[in-house]
Amino acid sequence: MSAAVNSKIVIQFGSPIYKFGGGTILSSYIKSNCIALRKKTSTGTLVPFTAAMSTDKQTITITPDADFDLNTKYYVQILTNSIQYAQDNIIPATMIYFTTNDGTPQISTFTSNAVTATSADIVLQSDTDGTAYFTVTSADGEYTENYTKAVLKNVPVILSTKDLLAETKYMVTSYVKSSSALTSANKTLSFTTKPALGLSITEYDDDSAKINVQYGAAGTLDIYYTDKTTNTTVNRLTGFSVSAPGTRDFDITGLNQDTVYSITVVFSDTNENDSTKTVEVTTDQTADYLSLSKLEIIDGTDVYDVKNLNYSCSASIERTSIIKIRPTVSAPDKVTITVKGATVTSGGETGNITVTGGTQNEVQIVIKAKDSSNSVTYTLSINVA
Repeated sequence: MSAAVNSKIVIQFGSPIYKFGGGTILSSYIKSNCIALRKKTSTGTLVPFTAAMSTDKQTITITPDADFDLNTKYYVQILTNSIQYAQDNIIPATMIYFTTNDGTPQISTFTSNAVTATSADIVLQSDTDGTAYFTVTSADGEYTENYTKAVLKNVPVILSTKDLLAETKYMVTSYVKSSSALTSANKTLSFTTKPALGLSITEYDDDSAKINVQYGAAGTLDIYYTDKTTNTTVNRLTGFSVSAPGTRDFDITGLNQDTVYSITVVFSDTNENDSTKTVEVTTDQTADYLSLSKLEIIDGTDVYDVKNLNYSCSASIERTSIIKIRPTVSAPDKVTITVKGATVTSGGETGNITVTGGTQNEVQIVIKAKDSSNSVTYTLSINVA
């Protein structure tokens, strides 16, 4: 087998091991009584190392004090009568050998990270000092860029690619050339950049909608919406800056009930590449429960039922100076009612309200949904005869 010059040696056993004759194995015992590491031949020069035993007592890890020599054979020996399993089951003397490589660089890590709509990081790690060469190509062949990066042995290097196109597959090929001009085998990976823009409707009611915008890079957002009935367009947002990929909710308010709207988002990345998404939503009809089912004026023992209920209604009463109002709705658990700013229960009476004869007395009744910002206002004009 071939090994890198900075390799560690790992010896695994099928169950916990102990010193010959019993007892816990310590690092010093492994070095002096258990394992021998020799260079070139089975009786060659001993190679100094440190040893560690795993907590489950099933794995020994050997770490040489210095890197192995290039293109050299090494022998690992488990010595006679040195270790055993439980119940005096002695592990026999064993020997394996390996040969280190000839110095040709080995790429141990080659991955893509932090992929956005316009960029990606390529992480490479080699076991040799030298230079890493990268070629980044789009799947359609329209884009090709070459890069070089200095690398240090066993230290990750990051190549940050930029100015990529969204939702595009890219191939990256890399190799490392050592200072002695030895070249590693090629490594290849692929990644696909993220969409530049995503858009969805997350909530809506009769006068508003909430959208979720996903953006795959830094840039700016423009948002506008159009009433499909009147073809009227309103700018909700212009030049809103985002500094990194992410997602954000935006509220669209002041809409008309039972109306189709198209909502459009334009995203411009820092390279001035534009992406546009449009969704449509039809607002709800204003809920029936946001209306009065009955409205009464109480003047002492007299009760006047307001006829022809609408948002602007009127009633005439006999001359008096103090009245009360009794509003009723069909779904009292879903709304709150206020009369002249004071909360009233459905079917309940307000406090005293002063009215003046010979003038138009106006009383406002507001019905507001408990689960949204929707509300309606009734204006009651009272004539005192």
